[in-house]
This record gives sequence, C-alpha cells and structure tokens, in this order.
Amino acid sequence: MVLLNSKETQAELGWTSYPPNGWEEISGVDEKYKPIRTYQVCNVMEPTQQNNWLQTGWVTRRGGQRIFVELQFTLRDCNSIPGVAGTCKETFNLLYVETDRDLGGVTREDRYTKIDTIAADESFTQGDLGERKMKLNTEVREIGHLNRKGFHLAFQDVGACVALVAVRVYYKRCLATVQNLAVFPDTVAEAAFATLVEVRGACVNNSEVDTDSPPRMHCSAEGEWLVPIGKCSCSAGYEEGHSSCEACPPGAYKMSSRQQECFPCPANSVAEEEGSVVCVCEEDHFRTPLDTPSAPCTRPPSPPRDLVYSLKQSTLILEWAAPSDTGGRLDLTYSVGCRRCLGRQCEPCGASVGFVPQQVGLTERTVTLVNLLPNTNYTFTVEALNGVSELLPSKRFYTQVNVSTNLPGLNVLNVVKLSLLREHKSHNVRLHLNCVIKAIEDGFRLPAPVSCPTHLHQLMLDCWQKERTERPSFSQIHSALSKSIRSPDGIGSSTLARRTLSSSITLAERPLPSFPAFNSVGEWLDAVDMGRYKDNFTAAGYCYLESVARMTVQDVLSLGITSLEHQKLILAAIQTLRAQVIQMHGRGVQV
Repeated sequence: MVLLNSKETQAELGWTSYPPNGWEEISGVDEKYKPIRTYQVCNVMEPTQQNNWLQTGWVTRRGGQRIFVELQFTLRDCNSIPGVAGTCKETFNLLYVETDRDLGGVTREDRYTKIDTIAADESFTQGDLGERKMKLNTEVREIGHLNRKGFHLAFQDVGACVALVAVRVYYKRCLATVQNLAVFPDTVAEAAFATLVEVRGACVNNSEVDTDSPPRMHCSAEGEWLVPIGKCSCSAGYEEGHSSCEACPPGAYKMSSRQQECFPCPANSVAEEEGSVVCVCEEDHFRTPLDTPSAPCTRPPSPPRDLVYSLKQSTLILEWAAPSDTGGRLDLTYSVGCRRCLGRQCEPCGASVGFVPQQVGLTERTVTLVNLLPNTNYTFTVEALNGVSELLPSKRFYTQVNVSTNLPGLNVLNVVKLSLLREHKSHNVRLHLNCVIKAIEDGFRLPAPVSCPTHLHQLMLDCWQKERTERPSFSQIHSALSKSIRSPDGIGSSTLARRTLSSSITLAERPLPSFPAFNSVGEWLDAVDMGRYKDNFTAAGYCYLESVARMTVQDVLSLGITSLEHQKLILAAIQTLRAQVIQMHGRGVQV
C-alpha cells in the first residue's frame, strides 16, 4: 500500500527545508526522461560544518504498522570535486517523527528518530557529468512499529553533494483474493518479520463452510498469501463456477453440498427450476421411501400376459407370462384373486380354496388352486405388482379368466379375458380340441372320478379303446352294469373286467412310494421303470418333482419319447404324482 510517491506528481512537492540556503527543489527528468521533482543540496565548498534539513509533508499511516521507505538518489564523489573543503561528506541521514497531526515546519531536531545513515553504492564524478551518465542508487529502509496516525520523514545533509530523485513510502499487505470459494480481504502484514497473520475466509454466495475444515490462509510479513487451508462448498442446488457458485440449470439437480457438481435428472423425473435439489417424478411415476433421490422414478407394471389354465377335477393350475412393461423395477411379484359366482352374485372364495405355493407375493409365474367346488363358476385374477403399486391404489393392473367346474375334466388351454386399465377386450374361451384329440389318440385316458369303483372305471376305459373291435358291445355293457347293481363287488371277477388293456392301465393301480420318498426326478423315473429317460427330462428343464407334476400331455410328447407304451406309462405316473402333490399341499396351505 503506497502512502507517498514523489514521482506521481509534477507539481511542486512543497516540502519544508531549513535553513533556506540548504535543500532546493528542482525540476528534472528520470532515467526514462520523464519529468520529475527533485531536491538537491551541494554546499561542499563551504568551510563550515553543514546541517541542512528537509522535511516531507505529513504522511498518514492508514493502518500500516511496518513502513518501508525507498530512496532513489545520486551522490557526488568528493575526490572528484576540485578544491573541495575537508568537510565534504558522501552520506546523509534519514529520520522520522511520529505524530497525530501535520507539524507544518521543521520541528526541533531532538524530536526526530534516526532511521539510518544512507551511503551510495556508486557515486558520480566530473567525467560522468560530461558523458551524461546518471549513477542512480536505490536504498530501502524500514520504520518500526508505528502507533500514531501519521509521521514526517526528514533528510539531514551534513556536507554532501546529493540529489533526492524519488521518495516512495509504503507498507506491505496481502491483497484481497478468492481461494477455495472463500473471500479473503486485504490484510496488512505484521510488523514483526517472522509473524504470520491468520485470516479466516468468508464463503462466497450460495456456499457453506466445510465443517471439518473451515477456510483460512496466512498473510506473510512480505505481503504474500501462503497455501490455503480448508474450503467452502457450494450449497445444494449449486455447483462451482469461476470462483463462485452457480445454480444448477433446469433438468439438473444437486442434493448436497458434499457433491461437487450438478447431475442430470434420473429417468422419468424433471427439475423445471434453476437451483433444484431434487428432481420431481413425472405423472404416474413414483419413488418408494427406500429409493434414493438419485434413483429413477418408476411406475406399476402392466398386466400379466397370456394367462392360461389347466383344470382337473377340483384342481386348477394357472400359468401366465411376464408383463410387457415392468415399470422400470426389478421387484416384480404377483397376487392371485379368486371369486365364486352364482348368477350375477360373486363373493370371495374364502379359506376353503388352497393356493400352492401361496396366493400373494408370488415370484414364479404359476400357481395351483386346490379344493375347488364342482358345478361352480369362478373368476380368477392375476395382478402384477412392484414396489410402487401401492402408491397408485386407484388403479390395478391384472389379467382375468372365468372358469366353470361344470366342464369335463380335460387338460385344456384357454384364451383369457384381459382386464386392462385403459381398455377392456373380451375374447371367447376356445377349447383347443386338436390337443385333446391328439392326447386321446396317443393313449391318454382320464383317471377314475372321485368315489368311482375300480371295476366301473375299467368299464369306462374299455369303452375308450381305439380299435372298435376291442370295445364292449351294448349287451356286454348292459350285462356288466346289471351285475354291478346286483352285486357291486362282483363285476371285478367278470370276463370283461379281467381283460388286460395295457393302453388304459393307470399307475395308481401299482404300489408306488409316497411323494416325500422321492428325492429327485431321477429316483421317481427309476421307481416307474422309466429311468432310461432321465436325460430327456433334464434336457427339457424338468429338474424338480413339482415341475413334473404340472406336465401336460403336450409336455410329455415334446420329450422325444418315441414309444407309445412308455408315453402312456409316464402320463399315468404324472397323474399319480400330481394327486400326491395336491393332497400334500391341500392339507397344509389354506389362505
């Protein structure tokens, strides 16, 4: 901080000199030929001791404590002056007096404090004058710790030939700066050379102090900032720009001051204003309480697709495909609904219907319903759910199918009616008779109805013989039924009942271990003498007994088993296995 610079003015300096024939103000030019005002004295030819004083105007301190005085001057070599007196000197004295006001004229000499005796590094001679060489000397001196409002400088000549070319008075300070998003003001350097001034920075607008390390710097005695310590961080909604914090643009956000920059909004969310700290979900999109603000917004899934069922007596197997749109989430589950209808009146199925493995929270796309009532109309729904479904309770996304247990107990595929949110499309239920006919031609026969005597079921199987000649005649059927009425247990010994029809024998007539006794599909195949087809089942993906129990005729035909007899045996074994599974779950799973 410059307090005085004699070169800055071309007008008279007006300093005070004493006595009048001592220091004299003269106009001149500096080394760059710029006009300047100088003070000169050269009374070296006087025989008496010289004591010429020059005092500057009053210099205000302006907060400076450690003041520096820079002098530029020229000084004549006494030996180069012909006939010079013995009192010629080649030095002069620099002094100061500290005051709270302008003293005006030169004060008493005893009030001044000497700073130093100033000598020239180079003095000029007569030859230098002829060659117009200016041997300019520069000396810097320091004034100690000042307390008053200002001071005067004084120059005492004691017999030299000297010219003051320039006088500059200043103190050192660290200039205001911005570092690590903190503003550090102008700071005056301390008077003591080795002392550092610690300065705490103020955070720029829209920023906040890092609580672990607040911003600070040290100002050295030389007026230089040292390495900054600590920092400020841009607040939520702002990111660092050019030594400032700038608002996040629309479409971007910043959650916390601990983040360095703004981020684009996650999928299905928007930030319409500048300086957003979070992006808001678009319509019909949500975040769960467990989702972070950086997670994309998601929506409930679309309904499941391709719902089909397989009905056998009181057991129904539902299967479906995944929704075409999962809503952008991975936590997809399914919930199955059941309603029993009589005319137009429908009511929940209640606890009498069992769901295997469960009714809600399903992750697999299949469920088995047991204990359905005969001659009853049912409506089943399969609803797809994810983590945000409950945030849109007014809308449900499900697929629906209507089933009547009056239909014959064949394994059939049904085209279902889909109940969508925005559109409702009804499709007539169609029986894929081609599949049924093909299964019958391949030797598939229905198992015995509930409580049906074995001999009566055998009569039914005889009537389903493929070859017409193998079927019993009307008179044989009439005779068998008549005997059954007269002696219900006697028909088993009739000739007709003893007929061996390998194509209609079910595995239920053979003594087989119960379901829990099988530990694998391989053991089950070995138990029914079909172990040779283990690789066929494994290659088709049937690795668990539960999946085998759900196999249909078409599934068995797709295994690549060419023997018709073996196909029949496997189908019969699957029927028995399925019955054991249903019996086992029906006792323990009621919802």
